[in-house]
Amino acid sequence: MIAKKYEIFNGIGELDMNATGQVGDFIGGIVGTLVATFSIILLYKTLTAQRESSNSQASEFAKSQNESRFFELLRIHRDNVSEIEFEYTEKIKNKNKIAKSRHFFVVAHKQLEFAFLEFDAYLNYHNLSSDDIYEDSYLNKIKGNKTIIKRNLNDYQLLAKIDICYLILFFGVGKNGKEEIFQILQGKYKTLFVNNILDFYRMKPSGSSKHYKTWKTLIQDNEFFNNYEAILQEREDCDNDEIPSNSLSYGHDNRTAYYPNNYVKYYGGHRFRLGHYYRHLYQLVCFLHYNTELSTDEKKNYTRIVRGQLSDYEQILFFYNSISQLGRVWELSDNKNEAINENDQLISRYNLVKNISKRPLVNNIQTQSFYP
Repeated sequence: MIAKKYEIFNGIGELDMNATGQVGDFIGGIVGTLVATFSIILLYKTLTAQRESSNSQASEFAKSQNESRFFELLRIHRDNVSEIEFEYTEKIKNKNKIAKSRHFFVVAHKQLEFAFLEFDAYLNYHNLSSDDIYEDSYLNKIKGNKTIIKRNLNDYQLLAKIDICYLILFFGVGKNGKEEIFQILQGKYKTLFVNNILDFYRMKPSGSSKHYKTWKTLIQDNEFFNNYEAILQEREDCDNDEIPSNSLSYGHDNRTAYYPNNYVKYYGGHRFRLGHYYRHLYQLVCFLHYNTELSTDEKKNYTRIVRGQLSDYEQILFFYNSISQLGRVWELSDNKNEAINENDQLISRYNLVKNISKRPLVNNIQTQSFYP
């Protein structure tokens, strides 16, 4: 067809160079265009492959960086646990012992259980209701919290007990601890109630104190509440350089109920043991939760590793921490006492207290009620 159209042969059987040149130009244009097009396609595919490879390498690098960062944070968490030490008095043998690492959480949990029992005893003796404990504005704020409503957490005395007792465990009831608790609870609980109950907890001496036996006997004989306000008054008299009457007594042999305020408090506080521990744990989980490079499944897998590092007593104490003013940002409310977005409720989202025994905790507290 090409030869016929362009008549590339002249009349004597020789090629017509003008005609063949036109044919060459035509073929060259078609083939050149095809080759150029093919080259562009190859270049595009090469660049696409390079970009995909580069993105894959960047993704792998980011993943490697995230993984390294995670295990570094996890190592710091383990170091924080291993560095914890607490000297306490063993009640049975009446000798000092050191609780180290995870054993500390067993001892701290026992202290918190005592605080719960004493809180109940105080409220029962004074016949106090939620209205006697809470400031109205704060109680209404709790009642309006969407998360608390949804989970039917309407035992407001229980919420107050966990909150206040955990703060007492954390800060202690020494002079500085009492002031810090006052500051945190200001505007939330009635000032008179907070002052009185902290003075009540300050009455309990450390197990190593020579006055501990007197306090323990008063509690066991149900004589404490008949005497403790009078004891506080006599202490105030002593502070004013007045001589105490020492007329307080209990029991059939009229043993003296008065003991001075010169002892180490049982609730000495664990701020320097627990503060850094929980701040770092929160940082670790937030690093995973807010990491845009990780998928949902990867976040859950990593947090399973974190949960696996927590002993049962660590998780129990963590549970109580999360209900207190210090830890509600994990799930229940933000710093303005507003409900937290469901996607950012870290404990239930990642089942961080899953390994706690299903049996109820002290006072029939069910962890599933708080974190389903």
